[in-house]
Amino acid sequence: MGKSENRILKYLSDKCKEQKSTGKLTNVGCSTREIADDFSLQRTNVSSLLNRLCDDGKIFKIKGKPIIYYVNLSSSFKDDKAKPSINGSNFSNFIGGNKSLKKSIQQAQAAILYPPRGLHTLILGPTGVGKTMFAELMYKFAIEKEVISKDAPFISFNCADYSNNPQLIMAHLFGSKKGAFTGVDKDRIGYVDKANGGILFLDEIHRLPAEGQEMLFMLIDKSVYTPLGNIEEKKSGKVLIICATTEQADSALLTTFTRRILMTINIPALKDRTIDERFELIRDFFKIESMRIAKEITISTNTVRSLLLYNCRGNIGQLKSDIQLGCANVFLKFVSKGKNKIEVHSTDFLNNVRQGLVSYMQESQVVDKIIKKDIRLNFKPKGIKFQVEASSDLVPDNFYESIEKRIQELKDRGVDEDDINFTMSFDIKNYFNKYIEKLFMHKIILCQL
Repeated sequence: MGKSENRILKYLSDKCKEQKSTGKLTNVGCSTREIADDFSLQRTNVSSLLNRLCDDGKIFKIKGKPIIYYVNLSSSFKDDKAKPSINGSNFSNFIGGNKSLKKSIQQAQAAILYPPRGLHTLILGPTGVGKTMFAELMYKFAIEKEVISKDAPFISFNCADYSNNPQLIMAHLFGSKKGAFTGVDKDRIGYVDKANGGILFLDEIHRLPAEGQEMLFMLIDKSVYTPLGNIEEKKSGKVLIICATTEQADSALLTTFTRRILMTINIPALKDRTIDERFELIRDFFKIESMRIAKEITISTNTVRSLLLYNCRGNIGQLKSDIQLGCANVFLKFVSKGKNKIEVHSTDFLNNVRQGLVSYMQESQVVDKIIKKDIRLNFKPKGIKFQVEASSDLVPDNFYESIEKRIQELKDRGVDEDDINFTMSFDIKNYFNKYIEKLFMHKIILCQL
């Protein structure tokens, strides 16, 4: 971090402390103009430095006119344990918390801790990245830091469920009076009422009609709302709103609504996360399946390679489903034979998963750092262990017999001919690549001698 960034960070920190000491609880922080004037610098230069500090997670910004930048201070809350920190929170065990999701988690913590009751938040990301789970972690973090009470509700509602019926979706959200529209035979309370004092999570918020968004920003602005069918009754509610969408916020939501959602968090797609994180996810999902069926699961090296490299369009949700399906495909066969463990191979998965092996030759150096050659993973309900498969440095005399034995093994498992050809082609090519590599290294050593 450069000298100019350090100066601005210290200035902003001091300003926030000064504002907090006066008891100010809203709009804590400074605008670009304020900082530029005090430092006698160009606004564009200051704006660039502030955005860089935001990208590094050192400061945070609140959307509006003007944009306000601030530093989170533990003195703003009940004690030092309220200071944003990945370690020691419900976020600490979240895969990628110190890597690809570090900034997202820092933003989430800042949103929850901002006085007096947190910042309304919009979570962006494609289907299957874990937006709902992320919102639940924000809720647990709020309880952990005593921002909300232990019995505060977390109410989740998917706006897509009733997107074809605007009246019904708004009745579910805000409640309705008897006779508000056809089929309403009694007064009903809405999710906003149920979430009072806690967090309301609205998934697929872009499916909420414009009228519903307008009612929501009235709730955000004045903490009041009106149930359907009773325009004379105003109900109050203190609710922290977390929204999520797979769409671009600017095109899918009303500008008047997005201006009131001051924190926007992006959750990266699986393809944008590190391969180490993907391996951690794979291990976690196999561990879950082992616990679910109460049996040991062994997976081959090729299985790991496939799962690490295939094009998983549905992100984490799809990866989990594919692993469940692979385990289910072999579960009955192994249990019917009275075995205490099941063996999962790449051929037990759908074709799109198996295609991951095609990319292995180009990605072998990266993958081999994570899952070394000839390693099997054993998952037990109480642990994970690695098992080294026997291998030879040279082509054995019975090489062709080994091929025949491998083909018969695949046939015995019920693998069809196309999959056998695909698997054997990969195994033979991979074997000879390893053999040539070892033979080349062996010649180098002999030359050196």
